[in-house]
This record gives sequence, structure tokens and C-alpha cells, in this order.
Amino acid sequence: HQMLGAALDADGRLHLGLIHLAVGETAAARAQADTILKGAPTHLYGLVLRIRLAEAARDAAATQRALRAYAAAYTSERAKNLPEYEQHANLLVETKDLADRTAAGTPAR
Repeated sequence: HQMLGAALDADGRLHLGLIHLAVGETAAARAQADTILKGAPTHLYGLVLRIRLAEAARDAAATQRALRAYAAAYTSERAKNLPEYEQHANLLVETKDLADRTAAGTPAR
């Protein structure tokens, strides 16, 4: 993935960001989130990475902000029917459920 560089689409950047997170390379994961969001400020993949980054940092306030941003963007983003959203529909719905539970007072994982 990394060798593809600028040729990566949002899906590739999501995968690469998750790999970076899994091995503790948070700066590289953040770069993938930032790149996705630079092109589309409410793209759910970039917001998912922001949530995961905040969770990895054990930053409750940042996690809450990221979950709120995700929840705010979810309906309008899903209405765009982007093909990449169907590839990871379960991830997107699970993240929305987490955002909804957190907003209702149930702590994030």
C-alpha cells in the first residue's frame, strides 16, 4: 500500500491507516486520515481513523469529539452512495452505533 503513495484512494488510505495504527505508527495513521479529510472533509473513512487515533491515544475528549463529528456527517455521507462505503458498510454502521451509544451516555470502548 505505502509504495502506491498518491495513487491510493480513500479505501486504500483507510487500510493503510489501520495498519499503521495496528503497529503503533500513529503519525503515519494520522497522515492518512488527514489526506482523506483534505480531499473530503466529512469522508467517513477519515473520521473513522480520527476516532481510532483518539482511542489509541486514550484521549477521551478527542474520542468524543471525533465520534460527534462522525455522527454529524454520517447521514449525508451515506446518502452520497459512494462505492467505497459499501465495501466497509459493517465498519461504518458499527462506528455509527458506537457514536450513538456514546452520545446516549454509554462510554466509548
